[in-house]
Amino acid sequence: MPSTPSTPSTNRVHYYHADACAYGGFFQTPVNQIIAPQASLSLGMSGGYGSGNAGEFQLPGAPNLLSYDSASATVSGRLQSEGWVTLVTATLENLNVMGMVMAESLSAQVLTVHPLKGDNPTVSFAGAAITGLSVAGIPVQVTLDLNICAQTNMNSDGFPAESCASDEGFLERVAAQYQSMIDVPSVPSWIPGRYNPENLQGDDGSVEASCARW
Repeated sequence: MPSTPSTPSTNRVHYYHADACAYGGFFQTPVNQIIAPQASLSLGMSGGYGSGNAGEFQLPGAPNLLSYDSASATVSGRLQSEGWVTLVTATLENLNVMGMVMAESLSAQVLTVHPLKGDNPTVSFAGAAITGLSVAGIPVQVTLDLNICAQTNMNSDGFPAESCASDEGFLERVAAQYQSMIDVPSVPSWIPGRYNPENLQGDDGSVEASCARW
């Protein structure tokens, strides 16, 4: 199996893992149609750099339901003095969903640094941004918590002492996020079942959360 281009003094081998997809999903109504992944790519285990671009898109047979001007994604992995750095970015320009939800630009970015010693990486969403968002013609300002995975329990090397999904501060922020969702009047019945502040972790230990504050 491939290894990193260079090996740190610890003689550890790091296998990168990163996937990016600018858009994908499906409509159920008023048409039933799957949207294939757009500008989708994966980073090789040895790191390096990759990029993908997709031009103007309109939903086949129903262009008024979904369109955007461009989609792009990049993935990269490299070894630096602080550790193994992985960066993933996906961007959409001029998104239009049914003429109701519109955005000039949507950009998601995830940066992780895995330490040369230890197991738990730092995680940051710095660089993610939403501009020109409107719903039914009303401008919407979204506040992003780009440091939602920030941890206070750090080791002597400045890396998390435990995984983010086990960090009490992170779990408290996610619980508050879930609570604010289920407190909304007339919330759909499936939301309290899926976003239960008393049961944050899935069977595999993962935690579903959002950078958006509300």
